[in-house]
Amino acid sequence: MENKVIKEKYIEKGERFKVTFSGYTHEGLAIARIDGKDRKGVEYTNFPLFVFGALDKEQGFVEITKMSKTYAYATMLRLFDENHSPYRNKPICPKYAECGGCNIMHMTYKGQLLFKEQMVKDTLKKLGGFDNLNIEPVEGMFGKNLYYRNKVQVPVGCVKGKTICGFYKRETHDIIPLNECFIQTEYSTEIVKFTKNVLCEFGATGYNEKVDKGDLRHILVRKNHNESEYMIVLIVKSLEFMKKNDLNMAIDKIVKRYPKVVSIILNLNDKKGNTILGDKCVTVYGKDTICDELCGCKFNIGAKSFYQVNHDQCEKLYSIAIEKAKLSSDDVVIDAYCGIGTIGIIASKYVKHVYGVEIVDEAVKNALANAKLNKIKNIEFVCNKAEEQIIKWMNSNVKPNVIFVDPPRKGCDKKFIDTIISMKIKKVIYISCDPSTLARDARILVDNGYKIKFVKPVDLFAHTSHIETIMCLELGE
Repeated sequence: MENKVIKEKYIEKGERFKVTFSGYTHEGLAIARIDGKDRKGVEYTNFPLFVFGALDKEQGFVEITKMSKTYAYATMLRLFDENHSPYRNKPICPKYAECGGCNIMHMTYKGQLLFKEQMVKDTLKKLGGFDNLNIEPVEGMFGKNLYYRNKVQVPVGCVKGKTICGFYKRETHDIIPLNECFIQTEYSTEIVKFTKNVLCEFGATGYNEKVDKGDLRHILVRKNHNESEYMIVLIVKSLEFMKKNDLNMAIDKIVKRYPKVVSIILNLNDKKGNTILGDKCVTVYGKDTICDELCGCKFNIGAKSFYQVNHDQCEKLYSIAIEKAKLSSDDVVIDAYCGIGTIGIIASKYVKHVYGVEIVDEAVKNALANAKLNKIKNIEFVCNKAEEQIIKWMNSNVKPNVIFVDPPRKGCDKKFIDTIISMKIKKVIYISCDPSTLARDARILVDNGYKIKFVKPVDLFAHTSHIETIMCLELGE
C-alpha cells in the first residue's frame, strides 16, 4: 500500500494517516513510513512512525502523538480487521494497553520468538556488519511463559493522599494500582499488596517523587525456584521508617500471613531520581539471604544481588554457554562481571581454576560465600572493575584460555576487550542482554582475529522485547 499524505495533511502532532506496518523497533513498536511535508514546507520521504500494539504487514489508522526531526510516535486509532496478522494475540492482562511492564503481549508467543530472532539478526548485521551469521533459533519458554519472574519490584506512590502500589503507566511514572500480574507469581503479588496495606495501617506513606516526600518507595519481593523461601525488601527514603512506624507489629502480621517469608530487609534510597535500590541494607527480620539451586549448585541471594529473573530459562542459558565452551580439566577460566558467582561456580567442576571479578562489593562477598557453600576450592573472586582486574591478572602471569563475559546492558569497556585481545584468550563466551552492544564488542574481537562459532538467543523474558544472546568466539590460528 502507498502511504502518501493527502493534500491537506501535514506531518505533525495530531495528524492522522492510514498506514501499512513493516518491521519493528528493538522495543517491539511497529514501523510505518509516510511521505509528506510539515507546515514550514520541509519535505520528508519514508518518514518513520513508531506505533505500539501493531504488527508487521497489518494496516491501520493512526494519529501522531509525538514528533522529532527524524521520526514520530503515533497511536493506533483503528486496525483494519481484514489484515490482521496470523501472530496477533489477545493479551491476557486487562491492563496491558496501559502498563509499561510488558510490551509485546499482543503477539502470539511464536510471533514473539520470531520477532526476537529477527531483531538479533538485524542488529548484528546493521551494527556489527555480520551478514551471513548462522543464528540458532531462539530457545523459548514453551509451556511456561506466564508467572515466571522470581523477582518483582513494585513502585509505591501517593495519589490524592492515598498510598497506592502498582506498575508505571507506559512512558510515564504514573502508577497503575496492582491487582494482578501475569509474569510474576501470584503469591508474590499477594505479598506485595498485603505488605503495602499492613504498612499503611501502621502509618507508612507512599513516596511522591515530585516533592521528594513519603516513606516507602518500592516493595521488592524475591523467591527461590521451589517457592520455599521469599524475601521482602522495603525500599525507604529514610531509616527513620523503623522508628516512625510500628514496624515490628507490621512484620508480625506479614510473616503470620505468609510463613514462606524468611527475610525482610530495609533498603535505604534517599536520592532523587528513578534508581530503585540504594546502597545500605538493614535486615529487620530473618535471614540476610534466601537460597536457590541452579544447575545443581546452591546460591545465597541478597537484596541487591544480580540473579536472572527466570530460573528455568537461566539454567538453559548457562548450560548452553558452558556446553559450547567445551571446557576441559586443563582450562583456566575468567568469569567477568561475575555477580554472585553463578557462572564461575557452575563451570568450576569442569576446569582447573576459575578467576571471578565483579565491581559490587556485596556481590563478591556473596560469591565467596557461595563458593564455600558449594565446597568449591578451585575458584577465587576479586572486587574490582573488570577492565582493571584483567590487566592485573595479565601482569601477574595468569594465563586463561577461556573467558565468560556477562556484562550489563552497556556492554564491555573498550579497555577490557583490548586486554582480552592482548592476552590472546582462545575462547570468549559472551552472554549479552543487549544485541546492540554485543554487535559492537563482537566487531572489535572479529577485527582482531576472533571467529564467531555459535550464536543463540535465549528467551528469559516472555511478553517483553528483551532477549539474552549467547555468542561463542574463538581466536583464529
